[in-house]
Amino acid sequence: MAITRSFNPNTNILIDIARSSLENSENSPHNSLITIMFSSAALEAFINESQEIVHYLKGNHEDLIKYAKMMKRMVEDRKSIECKYHSALLHLTGSSEHKGKQPYQNFKVLVSIRNFVLHNKPDTYVTEHQIKDSPKSREKKEHPNFIRHLVAAKVIETNEFNCNSIDLLLRQSVALWAYTTVEAMIANLILSTPNTEFQEKLWGVAYHGC
Repeated sequence: MAITRSFNPNTNILIDIARSSLENSENSPHNSLITIMFSSAALEAFINESQEIVHYLKGNHEDLIKYAKMMKRMVEDRKSIECKYHSALLHLTGSSEHKGKQPYQNFKVLVSIRNFVLHNKPDTYVTEHQIKDSPKSREKKEHPNFIRHLVAAKVIETNEFNCNSIDLLLRQSVALWAYTTVEAMIANLILSTPNTEFQEKLWGVAYHGC
C-alpha cells in the first residue's frame, strides 16, 4: 500500500479574490475593504503554506527542514502573522533588518487595519464644546493611527474626517496600497531563500496554485 502526500494551496485563490476586488473598487468602493481583508488573508495563508513546500523539494535540505518544523509549530500555536513573518525571514536570512524597512512598515499598518475591522469596536470620539454650540466635527487626530499613516503617505487624500474610520478606507487607492504591500511581502519572503527550487515552488503557490 502506498501513501501519497498531496497539497492544494489556498494562497493563489485568496490573491485572485483580492485582485478582482481591486479591479472593481473604482466603481464599487466597498470592494476596497474586500481587497484589504483578502490581501492580508492571502499573506497569512502564504506564510502558513510555505512550510509545506519543503516536503516536495528534491534532496535533503536540512536548514529548510528546520524552517518547516519551526513554521508548523508556530501555525499550530496560533502565533500572530507578524511573529510568523518575522521568524520566517530571520531564519532564512539570519537578519532582522527588514523590521525597520518597507514593505514591513506598511505591512504592520495593514495588520492594524485588518484587526480593526475583524475585532470591530464602537467607533466613538468625544469633543468638548460650549452648551450653546454644536459638537465639533471629527478631526484626523481622532481616527486610529493607521488612518493618520495613510494620510501622511498620501494613500488617503482628503480634508474631510467627520465620518467613521472604515468610510475612509473605502477608496481604490487604499485597496491598491494593501494589495501591493502584500505582493511585496510575498516577494521578499521568496527572494530571501537562496534555494532556487524552493523559490520556484513558492512563486507557484502564490500565483498558480501549485
